[in-house]
Amino acid sequence: MEFKFKEQRNLAVFTTKQVLDGEPILYVYHNLDGYWQFHNSREPNMDEAKLILLEEAVELDHTINEISDLKAGWCAWRKRIGDKWQLAKNENEE
Repeated sequence: MEFKFKEQRNLAVFTTKQVLDGEPILYVYHNLDGYWQFHNSREPNMDEAKLILLEEAVELDHTINEISDLKAGWCAWRKRIGDKWQLAKNENEE
């Protein structure tokens, strides 16, 4: 498995039960504090939040390697796997 992130493979990252159940990763947040979030919707149900390893997130969807250099405080999104990632500064991080 290719792993392009500069962070350690065993970094804890946030996702949701839906992603673990097979829904695609469509929204990614790289928080200013360095944490990563991988979700299937813009506003995920954080009652269903799960911690996994960054390596596990890449195993679930290797195409997130495409945004491994996403700046802290930024987010990325797409409509479906295979679409080009859209990038923007995360307004919630200011």
